[in-house]
Amino acid sequence: MTDTGALLILDEIQCGIGGQDHFLPSEQFGIIPDILTIAKAFGGGLPIGAFIANKRNMNSLTSNPCWPHHHFGGGNPFAAPAHWLS
Repeated sequence: MTDTGALLILDEIQCGIGGQDHFLPSEQFGIIPDILTIAKAFGGGLPIGAFIANKRNMNSLTSNPCWPHHHFGGGNPFAAPAHWLS
């Protein structure tokens, strides 16, 4: 969080995972986001995604107003168990 209180949110859904000798593209530049979103390559072809934040930032999204942090692949009953089995 900066002096202004703004959160840095990186959407790495289209970027992929594991390219350029780094797990995530932001790591190549030493960027540590407050919130990170990943999908597509994360699921290995299955429709799943992830919204990643530390506990403080995640809790800040639960009120004033409540922000529903969910997405198209979050509740997929096939992809979620299959991802953990791989």
